[in-house]
Amino acid sequence: MEEIKPKLTLDSEMLKRINKFYSCALGDEVLGTECFSDPKLDSHYCNPQAPVEGGKSCEHCGNILGRQCKITCHINYFCLGMYAFRLGIGASKKNSIPKAIQHNLGSLTYKKLYQLVMERCTIPSKKEKTLQDPVIHDGMQLEIEVEPEPNGSDQPEKKPKRRLGPLYDDTGRELLSITEASRLYGCTYVNMYSHVKRGNLQRIVIDGCNYVLREEVEKLRESRKTVVES
Repeated sequence: MEEIKPKLTLDSEMLKRINKFYSCALGDEVLGTECFSDPKLDSHYCNPQAPVEGGKSCEHCGNILGRQCKITCHINYFCLGMYAFRLGIGASKKNSIPKAIQHNLGSLTYKKLYQLVMERCTIPSKKEKTLQDPVIHDGMQLEIEVEPEPNGSDQPEKKPKRRLGPLYDDTGRELLSITEASRLYGCTYVNMYSHVKRGNLQRIVIDGCNYVLREEVEKLRESRKTVVES
């Protein structure tokens, strides 16, 4: 298999096509979304067919393809099409990204597209590390946190460690990943990330991962309830 293409950034041209494809009206606040075109296919947040934690069916959509879900990212289909492009599906010297979009989302059914992606993901690559070591961002790979390599050659190599409990900042305030914050607030990952982009929530970066303060998310949620009730 060819080496996977670099991760794409959600730009205005792609946003225009997303809005047309879904007949929706996403705003500029989603531009530059870091997770775009890099779905975690074993996560229900990216893949409606994947089970939730514990291997159970989702209580919102029942893992039924096509049924709206409160957990799964709303543009998961489009993201899968772009991920397929990065894997070489729908891509050629003549095919630009717009043509690849048209092929992957128009000429292929979701079932066929998903099947091709999974086949490409299971084929050994010459640069196997590129596929097996996903980039950590926005808590989408929250459970595994890799510590920096030691400076001294005489120091033992540190291995990745699993996060077992809540994370706090230097002042003792609890931190949440974007994914955890979206659960607490009751919205999708993309909507929560847009709050961070707009400055409604303070972004705190630790080891390359984005976090927000739990107290700020709760305050934002309460302000939303106040507006709805009034």
